[in-house]
Amino acid sequence: MGRKSLFRKLILTALAATMLVTGLAGNDDSAEAWRTIKKSGVTGRVAKPQVQFWRETIPLICPGPGGTHVSCPFDQLNVTTTDVLRVRRAPRKGRQVVAVVYGLQRWNGSKWVTHSRSKTFVRRIGHQQKLAKIPQWNTRPSTTKGHWRMTYAVAWGRPDGRVLGSRLIGPSKLYEQYCYPTQVRCIYYPKYTHVLSL
Repeated sequence: MGRKSLFRKLILTALAATMLVTGLAGNDDSAEAWRTIKKSGVTGRVAKPQVQFWRETIPLICPGPGGTHVSCPFDQLNVTTTDVLRVRRAPRKGRQVVAVVYGLQRWNGSKWVTHSRSKTFVRRIGHQQKLAKIPQWNTRPSTTKGHWRMTYAVAWGRPDGRVLGSRLIGPSKLYEQYCYPTQVRCIYYPKYTHVLSL
């Protein structure tokens, strides 16, 4: 196994372990939803982008009368982060590695359930670097209506796979998540967004 493959395997194994601690691998039963939901070990700061709910019209061509074809577009809910996620190093010297998983959660009436999640983004933070930038993420949930929140599972570690700490983060203020005007009808709450219709 090459050095790069070993490095990635160590980090992904470490993240899997920390996800069990932070709760992303399971479900958070708290109705309270950018605050730290769960934390373990030593962690850095995270600058979180806004999350936007918007309507995406998917162009489709459907069979029409007399063997013709007609346009039959349909609307799809799209949830996206509006900027990169900035993860600062944990307060420890030396090289560090951060791993991030975005999650879109929906309230099912009694608990938050992860509806979709991103791949694991892994970035290095060098000796002289202060932070790592994680790419934007977007997802298209199959269900439109409901109470939604975006979460971030972030783990800090060493290049050899040792974990420094982890945090599961969710929204805590109005308009950290927002709906694109004229496209999506929503009611805003500090810790989640209630999508009414497209």
